[in-house]
Amino acid sequence: MSLSVVILTADERLIGLVGTRKSGLLPKDIIEKDYFRQRFGVPTAKSYPVRRPTDLEDFPSFLVDQCIANEGLIVLYDEGRFARLARDYCEAAFIYPFDGGLAARHSHNYLQKVIAGALRAFSSLSRKFDDHKFQQALLLPLRSFRACEVATLRNLFCNRTSDPQFVPELEAALKGLRERKKPKRQSDWSKEAFFVDDRPAYFSYGHEQHARIETARPPHLHSCEANGNSRFGRRYDPLRHFNVSAVSGGISGDFGSCHGPGSRVSSATHLNVFPNDYF
Repeated sequence: MSLSVVILTADERLIGLVGTRKSGLLPKDIIEKDYFRQRFGVPTAKSYPVRRPTDLEDFPSFLVDQCIANEGLIVLYDEGRFARLARDYCEAAFIYPFDGGLAARHSHNYLQKVIAGALRAFSSLSRKFDDHKFQQALLLPLRSFRACEVATLRNLFCNRTSDPQFVPELEAALKGLRERKKPKRQSDWSKEAFFVDDRPAYFSYGHEQHARIETARPPHLHSCEANGNSRFGRRYDPLRHFNVSAVSGGISGDFGSCHGPGSRVSSATHLNVFPNDYF
């Protein structure tokens, strides 16, 4: 039931401020509202201090541990220094930028303002994630499900969480994905509904737990494991996967991968594709 807010920074003043104030930096008017209190209890705040090159090297392992340990994960990052590193994990964590220069000059007030914005944006995502009809859409494999709405989701969460249009564009993308959910044939409206991509391939979020993602490094990356446990800052069941099939006969074509280039499938009755694109 935990929510962790992590500040990724090399600024000693910010590191000291977060170390001293901890959860006192989190705005009470937000975290004490019914949703946050009932869903996450008391959120925590901590810094990930970057003081030496090895700290950057250790961040991926830290991020994986945070994804597994917490129900919710927000990473605030200095946009001028760590944007590339944070965006490597934008599918797993809810990343939110801040201006390192402003934070250094107005650390306390500015950081509280940034945290408040991040919590409000995360709340919009988190409430959708709690609704199973939207959760399945949010968990669609981002590289294997071919649809403009999925590309929009990835762009929003990797580049635009602080954008004033984040919430309406998130709602529009989810509405579009929900409209893609339909049975394989028009005459089967009483049967199972599938998310249908542009190919069309038919994605159904299964309840069976007979497969597991692989995480051995190499060949896998830390992001494979992080994305296999958390999506946009919300932890999910890593044992469930999507069953992917064609309207009839076998499934074939190009599908994504949890790392590196995707793979071509020549023919299969169906595919077990996890939300992190491992299959």
